[in-house]
Amino acid sequence: MAQRVRLTPVCAMFALWMTLSSIAAAEDNTLSDDTVTVRTEGAHRLLLPNDWPVEQKDGLVNPVPIEHYLSMKFSQVASRLDEVAQRMASMDQRLRNVEAQQKTLQARLRTLEAQRQPEGR
Repeated sequence: MAQRVRLTPVCAMFALWMTLSSIAAAEDNTLSDDTVTVRTEGAHRLLLPNDWPVEQKDGLVNPVPIEHYLSMKFSQVASRLDEVAQRMASMDQRLRNVEAQQKTLQARLRTLEAQRQPEGR
């Protein structure tokens, strides 16, 4: 006989988060690819991730400072987390609505069952 496994609320939320993040990552094109390639900018060859911006200052071609690059990456992650948080809030609200509907239907069912039973019972 198979045993039922009960999840704690924390485990359930973690599983939901993992599922949503994998779905979001599959759908997401805003987070950039970190594949490192050799990029040619004018006469310069740079070994950078594909999404690392390059700037020209005083005739020099240089990658933007790492602080700017990391800021860009963290901004992408933060905006994605905001989207996921909004989706989770929406799902939570829908879940609450379904639970409320379920309670209403259970109350109706009890009322109908009570009406169907003969008075002598």
